[in-house]
Amino acid sequence: MKRLFDILVSSISLLFFSPIFLIIFLLVRFESKGSAIFKQVRNGKNMKTFHMYKFRSMKIHDESEYVQTKINDPRVTKIG
Repeated sequence: MKRLFDILVSSISLLFFSPIFLIIFLLVRFESKGSAIFKQVRNGKNMKTFHMYKFRSMKIHDESEYVQTKINDPRVTKIG
């Protein structure tokens, strides 16, 4: 019963929010070059890794060295 509820609520939520997701996708895409969505590896239950898809909030930059985001960071997009 819980599984059915989860699938039903998530499906309805996706349909309801899909126009908003489309608008965000287009705004990010038009503001800066590159893909509007990126994939990030996360650890889940029992340290099992999974891929999380996120809207990009920063401009494409060199990721060879890790730099923490700061206030007024020039890499952050207007939408981000």
